[in-house]
Amino acid sequence: MEYIIKMVFKTVDKTILRIFFGSSVPINVRFFNICIIFFTLYGAFLGIFLSLFGIAYEFRVFCIATAIIFFLLFFWANVTKKHNFFITLSVYLFNMIFLPASYLFAGGITLGFIHQIAVGFLVTYIFLNDKTFFAASIIHPLWYITIFYLSYKNPGIIIDLMADLHFDDTHITHMIEILSFIFNMGLITAASALLIKALVIAFKEERRTSVNLLKELENLSVKDQITGLYNRRYMLSYLEDAIDDMHHENKPLSIIMFDIDKFKDKNDTHGHMTGDEILKNVACAIVENCRRSDIAARYGGDEFVVIMPGVSGTAAYISANRIREYIETKNIVPDIDIRITISGGVVSYEDDLNVAVLLEMADDNLYKAKNRGQNMIVWEQVYPISKYTGIHQ
Repeated sequence: MEYIIKMVFKTVDKTILRIFFGSSVPINVRFFNICIIFFTLYGAFLGIFLSLFGIAYEFRVFCIATAIIFFLLFFWANVTKKHNFFITLSVYLFNMIFLPASYLFAGGITLGFIHQIAVGFLVTYIFLNDKTFFAASIIHPLWYITIFYLSYKNPGIIIDLMADLHFDDTHITHMIEILSFIFNMGLITAASALLIKALVIAFKEERRTSVNLLKELENLSVKDQITGLYNRRYMLSYLEDAIDDMHHENKPLSIIMFDIDKFKDKNDTHGHMTGDEILKNVACAIVENCRRSDIAARYGGDEFVVIMPGVSGTAAYISANRIREYIETKNIVPDIDIRITISGGVVSYEDDLNVAVLLEMADDNLYKAKNRGQNMIVWEQVYPISKYTGIHQ
């Protein structure tokens, strides 16, 4: 059943019906449209069916009139876009007029009206909330009790739906009443179950969509759009937490700062599109050669930072050289013959070093690698002047 309902939803999304029933429509509006169209078709079908037999004149006129009213409510709600107002209005009309009129015009309690009341409560619980729901929870039961009481005191106000059939055999009449009761009960139960099932599935789909959207928004807030790596803001926050964790656990922590050699010349020569491709592919190469526990981020421009929790300076230096050699031998831009190399600076955490000082030390080592000929890694634990002067960048 769930598979069929999902297939129906997907089919609707591919047709013009998606305007009213598609997954992009808010769930309350979508199911309001579904319910009101169902009641419109149900009323029209029942009115036409009774007309074919020429019976129950009052009830068939009521059914056709109800179908017209429900269709107009559907039309006005979707034209004016005042869905909340028309949802509330429709629920009140359904409970205050349609169901009581069905009770009076269709022979009273004998034709399954109890189950119709259940549908009335179900519709109220699904579509109303806050003050409108609270009011309906009081008004509708009191109104039903009033109708029952009036019909009990004045049985003549109930129209006998079987009277027009002119059956002399009371047994046949009784059997028809039982069959009508069973039919109404089955139809109402099946429709209610289908509605609830569809609501549950739609809720699951919307929840899945919401979760995916939240993940996408989270990625946009912490990821760099070009490279897909973490952005500078996230990296700084993560590094600060990592320093605290490594300090308390007495474990090593190292970072590597990479820079693409002569990137500006390549970007100016081959264009920004090629420059973006270089950034993206270098980022992929870095990630491919890192552990899952490492955090790779774009620090800015053509600079990248890799945070390596639990890794000593020596191990980080070896990893940095492995990444450098991998990029040097890899054809970073397949369509263009460009030799890409990177330089890097490695530094390991020591007590009393904060985020700014640690990054400054890595940047100093990167600067030394650039000045010494590029395409190399430098690892020197030399504290910058700012550590001694108290000036933190």
